[in-house]
Amino acid sequence: MAQLKDIIKSMFNRELINEQLLYTKKKMTSKSFDYQQLSNSASGDVNVPKWFADEFVTNTHDINTACDLSVGDGQLIVSLLERNPSIKEVVICDNKIINIEAASTRIKRSFDVNVITVQYEKYNDLKDKVKGMNFDAIITNPPFFGKGHPEHLKFLTLAHDLSNKYVLFVQPSTYLVDQKKENKYYQDSRNLVKDNLTHITLYTKDIFQGAQLNTGVAGIVVDKDTKVTDYNVHYNNLSRSVKFNNIEDINIFASNKTYLSIKDKVLKASLIKNLQLDVESQGLWCVPIPKLQRYRFLPDRAKVTKTDDYEGDHAAFYATKDLATAAYNWMHDPVAILALHIYKQDMNIASGRNLRSVPSFSTVDDFKNAHKNIGLTQGEIDWCKNIFNSSTDYIKFS
Repeated sequence: MAQLKDIIKSMFNRELINEQLLYTKKKMTSKSFDYQQLSNSASGDVNVPKWFADEFVTNTHDINTACDLSVGDGQLIVSLLERNPSIKEVVICDNKIINIEAASTRIKRSFDVNVITVQYEKYNDLKDKVKGMNFDAIITNPPFFGKGHPEHLKFLTLAHDLSNKYVLFVQPSTYLVDQKKENKYYQDSRNLVKDNLTHITLYTKDIFQGAQLNTGVAGIVVDKDTKVTDYNVHYNNLSRSVKFNNIEDINIFASNKTYLSIKDKVLKASLIKNLQLDVESQGLWCVPIPKLQRYRFLPDRAKVTKTDDYEGDHAAFYATKDLATAAYNWMHDPVAILALHIYKQDMNIASGRNLRSVPSFSTVDDFKNAHKNIGLTQGEIDWCKNIFNSSTDYIKFS
């Protein structure tokens, strides 16, 4: 009986897919068809916007063959074709027949190239079907399966194996900038590309409409013909580039002895007293404390104000005016802001106030001498300030 139910369910699903496919193919006959509507954030299937794809392929040239391992709506491969009219053949792969039909139709409508399609069920099926193929360029934005899951990074390995020259890979930036090093898949991925990683662009998580991401997005370009000894990382939201001498330096805190020493001292000090303990304190003045993801707005949102006048929804530090002012100044200190992220790392949470990691004090002088009270050396203080000043993410230290 159960087997019969499975057969009926399978038949129904196939019929539903066929119906959706016919409907979509009919709509695709219109030149104004919006291929972005094929995105489905619930299944991790989110397509890149055109502006992203056009910028992403800027540094490619002399390509004759190309492949997209997870073609989606086809925007990446279309932008690559527009940039490289020398391309004569493309292979487009996806686990959804609707995506393959859409991308194929889109390509054939605008380009005189040979299009080969590969539909697969899961990664291993794809790996078997493209075995032995080689291309001048592999471009892909595979589904993201969640933080720490190796599946999406397997696409990077496969792309690297199939490519003669270029690998263009779009994924959440965690494997490049993650602040924890215990994930072997992240380390393996960095090691795989580090010698030929010619371009890195980091984006904030909101470039994918509707996607539920807790991290930013990285677009990387690997050129196997080019050896690199340093890395220019472009931060798109700030229109700013930063040069790193080592790929591990992009992950500022990973195995950094200075950072680990600061972390140890900050956590010890916060065990004695922290801002979390003080948010319920009494006083005629207070400092609102925004949630971590809004902390970059702290100068605007968190000014010392009379308690009776405060109507915000954030936690707040209550005290006398001079003590509240001292606390306000301390909250702007790079060490205090770093402390927010220290707790975030330990608890593995994406947001929240995380005030338990921020040491607090009882007197104005204690706040003014916070670095000394925590036990930081001048070298550690300077390191923290320098990192903060050169931080480029939309939240400092993230």
